[in-house]
Amino acid sequence: CPGALTSCPIGSIQATIAGKGFHFPKYVVGLTVLFGIIAGRWFCGYLCPFGFFQDLLFKLPVKKAKVVKKLAKVFSYLRYVVLAVFVFLLPFFLKDKFGFTDPYFCKYLCPAGTLFAALPLMAVNESLRAAAAFLFANKLAISIIIVILSTFLYRPFCRFLCPLGALLGIFNPISIYRLK
Repeated sequence: CPGALTSCPIGSIQATIAGKGFHFPKYVVGLTVLFGIIAGRWFCGYLCPFGFFQDLLFKLPVKKAKVVKKLAKVFSYLRYVVLAVFVFLLPFFLKDKFGFTDPYFCKYLCPAGTLFAALPLMAVNESLRAAAAFLFANKLAISIIIVILSTFLYRPFCRFLCPLGALLGIFNPISIYRLK
């Protein structure tokens, strides 16, 4: 994903962890925590392009569904599992013999990278289309499911899967600005 090194904190965290040896992404995590303490999930509500995309999809005139509060609360903990497992644990513990690892969240789950980076790049590059395989098909399927869910559920990715929202949400109760 082109945003992984410059604008996506999760991509930046994973790019740092993925390098040779053991590197904890102190600067990226530190800045994300600082932003979380100052503004909580304000970034999710006002700056996230994928959240905005989901908002637009939710405005489509289709019958809306509501998730039972107890079930929504249980599913909301899934984003903390995604944060812990896909962003930190897998990259730290599944390194190859050279000390490198995959950016597991970005590579296997992130729908924003698929919709906003992979699809546009594949549209203009025939060799990328030819190279797309099972991994891309899986990510595309996840992205399509989230797009469909976004038409009748409010921000399903943000509410149930987003690791950045989980990380920022940890600091929302103590932040200067509290997004509800």
